[in-house]
This record gives sequence, structure tokens and C-alpha cells, in this order.
Amino acid sequence: MRTEQSATVRAAITNALDLILAAAEPVITESTRYYIAIAKLTDKTGRPEGELDRRVRRAMMSAGTELGIFAFAPVNETPEQGKQRLRKHSSLRGFYLMPRLPAFEYSTSGLTVKLEVAMFSYPERSLIGSYSVRLTQPGVEGRDPESENELVAMAAERALEKFAKLAASL
Repeated sequence: MRTEQSATVRAAITNALDLILAAAEPVITESTRYYIAIAKLTDKTGRPEGELDRRVRRAMMSAGTELGIFAFAPVNETPEQGKQRLRKHSSLRGFYLMPRLPAFEYSTSGLTVKLEVAMFSYPERSLIGSYSVRLTQPGVEGRDPESENELVAMAAERALEKFAKLAASL
């Protein structure tokens, strides 16, 4: 992916990886404490549907995997399947994270991205609370999709890291 020059081929690789991730069984180890289902991104940026959803999901899962305390539900998992999985692993706490991305803000300060996350219990989906991550990249003038992509991914990583701290106190 890093060396591929063709945008079409990179898009095909990304789609294939997303399909694999969507169906992948979660990896639950002795250090796993939380089972996370991530809802489809509510995207108010005007970007093509699904484009930023994949980026947010991938970044959150990557950050969570690095922390080593999270397992992630397959994208198409039903609440009943989640309930059955959590019964098998009674030490895990289940959460449903619902990310929302408002429109990007461009100003003289640069580009600002705000990722809002609502937290629910899982699989019941009872509201627990919400939090947000706001990042600004100075020096961005005018619409810049590449900078938007980078900042969205960074915000998603920070959102999962922030959730890790919050989950410990819930």
C-alpha cells in the first residue's frame, strides 16, 4: 500500500482490507478488558459516504490494538451475537461507541477537526455519556482533503486513547 502509485489500486486495497476487518473475529487475550463495538460514523463533513467512516474505524482499532486492552466487535455483529460473545468472556465490559464528525472548520488559525463520541453500554446500548477530541492543524488555507484525512485519523486515535482513560473510571 505504501509503495503503490495508482490511486485506483490503493482504493481497491483499502476496500479489501476493510472487508477483512469487518468480518474478522475479535482477538481476546488475558489482557483484554473491554469489548468495543463501533457504530457507523455520523459524517457531517460533506465527504463521500463511508470514506471517513473507514478512516475513523481503522484509526480507533489501531490505537486500541496498540493499548492491548481492547477487542473489537465485527462491523456486522448483532447485539444478540455480542451478548453471546460477552457471556463467554464474563470478565469483559462491553461498550458501544458512536462517533460523529461535524463539518470541518477552516479559519485563520488553520484546519480544526472535532470528533464527538457518544458512549453506550453494549449490547444493551444504554447511554453512558459523551466526550470529544478537537485538533487543529495550523497553516492550512482553503479546503485540503489530505490534511483533513490526517487530522481525522489522529482525532480518532486520540478519541480511543481518551476512552481508555474514561473506561477505567466507569
